[in-house]
Amino acid sequence: SVFAINLFIMSGILQSVDEKFDHFMRNRDDIRKATQQIFVKADVNSDGALEMKEVVNACQGVVDHVREPLEEYGIKLSPLSEDQIHKIVQQSDINHDSKLSIEEFEEFYVKLLKLMAAKFLSGFSKKYGLGIIAGIVGVVAAKKSSPSF
Repeated sequence: SVFAINLFIMSGILQSVDEKFDHFMRNRDDIRKATQQIFVKADVNSDGALEMKEVVNACQGVVDHVREPLEEYGIKLSPLSEDQIHKIVQQSDINHDSKLSIEEFEEFYVKLLKLMAAKFLSGFSKKYGLGIIAGIVGVVAAKKSSPSF
């Protein structure tokens, strides 16, 4: 069916976007520097690792910074729950000490931004409808399949 084909194309595009996002986030000096600045600011006790409370506070600051401009355009970005933050911390906490080192925080931050992007798409689709997202996906798919498009 056409729906199944579109769903297949959309999943391929989203996977490609996910891979490009990872590459972009991990290979940009300005993003790495910003991540390090967030880490240093969040490390209230200056022990070189973020405890859960410090991570939660840092997340709220990042989300609030992104949410305010979006709300000016009527796009709601739902807040992150502590459970969502805990889950990302567990996925990023390589040595399982319940704290995040700077390296672990960089991994955490990439995952956090992916979650925020998903929340943005959800808010965008609620405001403007899924049709516009499907249209964008259709244009991207057409460009991928036809270089002259």
